[in-house]
Amino acid sequence: MTRILVMGHKSPDADSVSSCIAMAEHAQMKPGAEVKYFIAEPLPQNLAWMTEYLHPQVEIIADVKRAIAWKPEKFIVVDCKPIEWRTGFPIEKYIEDSYNDYSFLEPVSILNIDHHADRVNETYNYDVDIVLDPRASSTAEMISKRYSNNHILYAGMATDTGYFKYSYPSRAMETIVKLEVTDDEISKFRDNLEIKMDAKQLKTMFKSDIKYYTVAGKSLVIIQIPSTDEKILISFFNMIRGFDFAAIIQKNGNTSLRTRSNLDLAQIAKKFKGGGHPQASGCVVNNVDKFVKEYMKFIRGGM
Repeated sequence: MTRILVMGHKSPDADSVSSCIAMAEHAQMKPGAEVKYFIAEPLPQNLAWMTEYLHPQVEIIADVKRAIAWKPEKFIVVDCKPIEWRTGFPIEKYIEDSYNDYSFLEPVSILNIDHHADRVNETYNYDVDIVLDPRASSTAEMISKRYSNNHILYAGMATDTGYFKYSYPSRAMETIVKLEVTDDEISKFRDNLEIKMDAKQLKTMFKSDIKYYTVAGKSLVIIQIPSTDEKILISFFNMIRGFDFAAIIQKNGNTSLRTRSNLDLAQIAKKFKGGGHPQASGCVVNNVDKFVKEYMKFIRGGM
């Protein structure tokens, strides 16, 4: 029997909790595994409901002394560094003590899964198998692609993308579609996590075509929305704030252009029956490929 302890970070959020639940299930499915989920602090009320998705054979341990006494042989640490001040478990000392404990037939191992960019090139005094992807929207997204299809991962992806408002959520959206989360679950998650869109609107967002480019050293995002829903449009407006240039093309061809550069977008908008302000303009796009080429040409010419 292999004793595996799964843990996230103190002051837990939905990404950490959902990732722990999914990885605990993944580990429990392995032959000869006994898995427990360690939480250093009680889950707040808005997250406690998530444990409904925990594998029935996985026990939650909230007492660090009891967790140590259980003598875990493997750790799975998600969404944070595998150190005590983040997890609440004295991993560093536990590893050191295990070297002098002859009841351990093999060295204690650690699998660490995270998406935070500040983890790049990080080293430890003990062996850690780090799975890191700074491009991922969340640790939940990483886990859904590599280890689990537990529907609770939706919660982690939804919250860590600001309910799909931050930049680069398209990979998370693609992953959520593959999870096949039901409409009832989306409604439940939406209520518990205060997501402001209904199931139909969220699915429309998932179906949107989002493409990213680098033009003359500047970032450009082109978004094609298969609807004219204002709430979805507003969500994408929030999402594109970090880009140098953006174009949101709706189903009827109405297109919104945005930039944080000094280029006058009204100039490119006039070529497509539109106009507006230097940093915010609108036009009508009937041929997306032609428009994208002209937009990129316009950016290059002004940089």
